[in-house]
Amino acid sequence: RVFPSTTLNREIRILYPAFDSTNATNANHQAKSSPQSPIVSLNRFERKKNIGLLIRAYALLKERMTTQLPKVIIAGGDDTSNVEN
Repeated sequence: RVFPSTTLNREIRILYPAFDSTNATNANHQAKSSPQSPIVSLNRFERKKNIGLLIRAYALLKERMTTQLPKVIIAGGDDTSNVEN
């Protein structure tokens, strides 16, 4: 037995969402496809995060797209315990 507490005789109950999530899901989908929603990259500035890839991909999209692109926000900080910073 890995988790003995899971074998206890407990009543199984279903917890339903406290609100109708259908509209929230639809609103979230619309926000993702809206040109006004920014592309946000919030990271530590490290080589493995590859922020340059985002910048190059955005530049490529800008060349190929005729519609307005969302703004790109790149923000973050450094980690003093990381030698790359």
